[in-house]
Amino acid sequence: MTAIESGNLTIALIEDEKKLADSIVEFLEMEKFHVLVAYSGKDGLDMILKNKPDFIMCDVMMPGSTDGIEVLQSVRRNPELKSIPFVFLTAKTDRSDLRKGMEFGADDYITKPFSFVELLNAIKTRLARKQELSSDSALESMEISEEDKQSLSKIKFLTPKEKEILKRIANGERTIEMSEELFISPKTIENHRYSITRKLDLKGQGVLLKFAMRVRNHL
Repeated sequence: MTAIESGNLTIALIEDEKKLADSIVEFLEMEKFHVLVAYSGKDGLDMILKNKPDFIMCDVMMPGSTDGIEVLQSVRRNPELKSIPFVFLTAKTDRSDLRKGMEFGADDYITKPFSFVELLNAIKTRLARKQELSSDSALESMEISEEDKQSLSKIKFLTPKEKEILKRIANGERTIEMSEELFISPKTIENHRYSITRKLDLKGQGVLLKFAMRVRNHL
């Protein structure tokens, strides 16, 4: 995973449960993130438009005229904001709204109650992925190296499911998308990803993502 310097990054948090929001802010500030907080969708959207944060966390269901889905839609329609990682905070009862949110372009979701470690891992994973994807076009234009050729030669050792997941990684699909489309759990997807990196002699998930993008046209 790409190293993330939290001290340079701003997170926007939109959560109507003030006690929960304040606890999240306190934790993230201890992790050296700069955190902006709003307790309603409308105030949160205004905050995002004004500050253009590096990462957005937003509750799905909120009272008032603007809920999490509407915040997401506004962000994805704005050319200056549409590439910002957007993660929903959701209760288990919000599943139908959550599915709608994923269709509109949310990057991930975290189900309440969650641990701060889980929250931090989700943030760092999505930020690292954004950094890796930003170099997508440059990676695709590179010639295949001898090292990549060696890894490509080992694809024959992958199972059919692993080959399919590798192709989906190359196309930029997220774990949650693969899970829903392949009808297997996110944990199983992650196990397959680990197996692929091991069989292809790749050192970590970040390396796997870059490799898949470089050799996309050869899969």
